[in-house]
Amino acid sequence: ARAGEAHGRCLLALRCPTAADRLRGVVDVYRELGARWDVARCQRLLRRHDIVSTHRRGRLGYGDQLSPREREVARLVVQGRSNRDIAESLVLSVRTVEHHVARVMRKLNVGSRTDIAL
Repeated sequence: ARAGEAHGRCLLALRCPTAADRLRGVVDVYRELGARWDVARCQRLLRRHDIVSTHRRGRLGYGDQLSPREREVARLVVQGRSNRDIAESLVLSVRTVEHHVARVMRKLNVGSRTDIAL
């Protein structure tokens, strides 16, 4: 991995277009080895050369589209169910249902629960 990193540094110095791919491969090797400091060092090197390598963590985002859970909550809201009823049927906390309803309303650009059906 260290030899690959050195090779990547040389390629960066030569402005070789394959340098970024080489260093990303080295980052993957360091990750597999659990070498966090080495991963960080290589990522700093890439950033210094304006090479952005993003690794999305967490769940998939749905952007302005409703997630499957939000669609489910919206369906229950349209049926006229209260947040407490929705929470009990989906085995969620009332607060979580409130968050889902708020996101549904924001994504659908509506001002009230009754407008969700529209």
